Amino acid sequence: MKKRNLFLGLALSAIVLLAGCKKQKTHQPKTPPLPPISAGQVHPNVPYLSSGATFAVYLPASYDKQRPWPVLFFFDAHARGSLPVKRYRKLADQFGMIFIGANNLKNGLNVQAIENRADNLFEEASKRFNIQANRKYIMGFSGGARSAVLTALVRDDVTGVIGCGAGFPQWRQPITRAFAYIAIGGKGDFNLSELRVLNEQLNRSPIRHWLLEFNGSHEWPPVSVTKKALAILQLDAIRNGLAKSDPNLIGQFVKEETNLIDSLKRKNDLLALADEYRLFINTLEGMGAIQSVKKAYKDLLKSKAYQRQKAQERQQALQEVDLQKEIQDAFKKQDISYLKTLFHKLKRTKIGQKDYWVARRATAFMSLLGYLYAQQALQKKDISAAQNYLKIYTVTDPNNADRYYLQAWLDILTDKIPQARQAAKKALEIGLDDRQKIFANPAFSVLELH
Repeated sequence: MKKRNLFLGLALSAIVLLAGCKKQKTHQPKTPPLPPISAGQVHPNVPYLSSGATFAVYLPASYDKQRPWPVLFFFDAHARGSLPVKRYRKLADQFGMIFIGANNLKNGLNVQAIENRADNLFEEASKRFNIQANRKYIMGFSGGARSAVLTALVRDDVTGVIGCGAGFPQWRQPITRAFAYIAIGGKGDFNLSELRVLNEQLNRSPIRHWLLEFNGSHEWPPVSVTKKALAILQLDAIRNGLAKSDPNLIGQFVKEETNLIDSLKRKNDLLALADEYRLFINTLEGMGAIQSVKKAYKDLLKSKAYQRQKAQERQQALQEVDLQKEIQDAFKKQDISYLKTLFHKLKRTKIGQKDYWVARRATAFMSLLGYLYAQQALQKKDISAAQNYLKIYTVTDPNNADRYYLQAWLDILTDKIPQARQAAKKALEIGLDDRQKIFANPAFSVLELH
């Protein structure tokens, strides 16, 4: 529960019964029975008992309401609660966890709205299911990752957070409570640099933390990566006495990590090797003999080969910062010709080249700015700027549903209603992340879409 100042008021009422009067029996209305939620099946839209909101849920096939279960809440950037629940449901069975996806938490909410909706979801879950009080976790993506961390910072009953594709929200207060934090980022994610810096900064906090990277972009991580994250949280719970020891899980984790470490040694990828050593140590600290791994990690950090690779990484990071600044300056100047040329140059970078993932992050950054600048121009009804920004957004991300949404908006502002209707339908057809963008935008009312 949140630590809040409680203002208590007393209300006193008295009923005086005169001698000889009969006591009247009062009948309390019966609480209607909760609708059944079957185990082993995804329920995408379970209504709240107290409001019109809904959530998605998956109960593991072995769910037994007579005992408490750990729970993992999902916060998606676009309120798609069922998406991660469906994607990872097999892991709920494997790790014995309840999976619940929020259908009303998304990007664009203010802090108070996030807190209120998270509180309501936690309360609703506690009413419906037998939840282990000291094992409540949250996994969020993009803006949902920041909302997940915010929730952990303001509540005292969140045991761990998995943040995907984004780091911490703006937070000016000292971090005083410890919770497990696993950051996950695609190597082509424009926010990966932020996660790498955060991973170093958290060394000075009470938060035990990990960073997992995968070959991908700004997206929910693959099942295999989420499985590793949940294994880390399970082992962390065992270390803290919140879960029973599981020799099979520990043995499997050690085996997989040993194989990965051996593979990185063969590839001479010393930076990734150092990261994996640190992950191994953070996960199994206090649970077994890991002195040999600690020694190998210390020896690696001292080696000249590692230091050379680390220096190259720092240089590459500085070049990436400069590249992003160039891109931002070009957007401010609306230098569409330069941006198109740069984009095509970056796209020619082949996988296996040392700058491949830098190029992927840069093109993803260009796509993000194309969307943001075009949206801002449309909000200001700056037609010329919107047209320019949509040109580069179309080049960088031609099949994105948001591109069609913005094009429809521009067509409305330029009185091209038939074209706008066609673009809006295309956006909905290929899966606009947040359909309310269209239905809640007053400009789209002229299209009469249903």
